[in-house]
Amino acid sequence: QAPVTFSFVGPDPSDPRVYDYAWDVFNRYRNVRWRLDDPELTVWFDDSVFSAPYREQIMRGFRRWEGILGPGKPRFRETAGQDDANFQVDSRFGLGAGPRFDKDATRLLRVFIHMPLSLSDPAPPENFFPSAVHEMGHGLGLWAHSPYQGDVMSTFGDESLPSERDVATLRHLYAQPPDLTD
Repeated sequence: QAPVTFSFVGPDPSDPRVYDYAWDVFNRYRNVRWRLDDPELTVWFDDSVFSAPYREQIMRGFRRWEGILGPGKPRFRETAGQDDANFQVDSRFGLGAGPRFDKDATRLLRVFIHMPLSLSDPAPPENFFPSAVHEMGHGLGLWAHSPYQGDVMSTFGDESLPSERDVATLRHLYAQPPDLTD
């Protein structure tokens, strides 16, 4: 396989906002990502909150990232086992994603993805799709936000397909020597 080269696609790469996005991903967050020796990552849902239509839309969003790092890397599978899941999806907090490490903070154990769903006034399941794409970007290691509208990792809009910049940033991240890995 040819080495992955990294370049920003879009606005002028010397723009400090571009540098800040990449700097955050590669420095502030210390290359936190999964080891993909086994490219299958498992996802557990809190069934007391997420019925099948919601799980389907969220998994559809996660699957937007499948194959971006090579054939079948990563791929996602729903699991019934909460303790063995790489990702746990719940609605306990506001929208977001957060990693959990081992006691020495040297190994990524799991990522919690929070998708707020009000059971008394639920949003339609399809509303969860763009947020799921964005939050899984965080879950795979893109812990920063892009300043560019049109990137899934931007906080502007509801893009549902990783941009060339999102893909290039993720590929570059996984081409680096790990600081923290699973």
